[in-house]
Amino acid sequence: MQRRIISRDREFDFIRGGGVPAVLQACRESRHEFLEPGDVTSLERRREAHPLYKLYFQNEDKTDAGIYFCAELDCFWGMRDKLIIHTPGTVRPPQFADMTAMLAVTGLDQILKNLAVPDWWIGSILIDGEPSQRLPFGGFSRVDLMHLIEVLPCLETLTLVVTEEFLCREPETRDELVNYDPEINGELDDTRMSRLQRAVVHNVKGLAMTLKILKKLAPQKNWPKTLKFRFDRQMMENEGFL
Repeated sequence: MQRRIISRDREFDFIRGGGVPAVLQACRESRHEFLEPGDVTSLERRREAHPLYKLYFQNEDKTDAGIYFCAELDCFWGMRDKLIIHTPGTVRPPQFADMTAMLAVTGLDQILKNLAVPDWWIGSILIDGEPSQRLPFGGFSRVDLMHLIEVLPCLETLTLVVTEEFLCREPETRDELVNYDPEINGELDDTRMSRLQRAVVHNVKGLAMTLKILKKLAPQKNWPKTLKFRFDRQMMENEGFL
């Protein structure tokens, strides 16, 4: 998970739910078998036999120790870009361009299979030369989806994370208590939420129809096979981030 921090040296760091994978702690032989690169003479054999973990996102000055990550099994939970200045009447740039550029530096962009991103946010729209005016302009869009499949060619599962901040952003829902029912097959269950909270989830799930349409228009493209929806706090609890 990529998260923002308050630091003079950097804007974010990375944490792994559950900490270091158990297979890398069991014993020296297990660590040797499941860690990349390890013994280069056996690397290809090990890649064919099972998924491998690798240390990513370690700073050169070691101020960030990095995390062990398996591109085949693990899901990378990225952040929104800091800010997008969007001129009305033009195509909005992708929300996650900064995140995917960062993945490209590590090489994960070419092998990542599972990605989670937050949906719905408040952006800054440039109006009459005044970028200080802040207006909402929707959530995850066709532009964002097209960007992700172009830069992440191996993406198989895309998870849209519904934030509690967005569930309670309207005046009518601001004071509502958010009660989460257990996930069903790894996805959110909003059946017993308030009408307004369900409406928020319904808007986010509109991406499923967008993806279905795009698959029909461009079946040759490598679209994600699976689209999932989860609540952020619930996902953090279930994946061991809290």
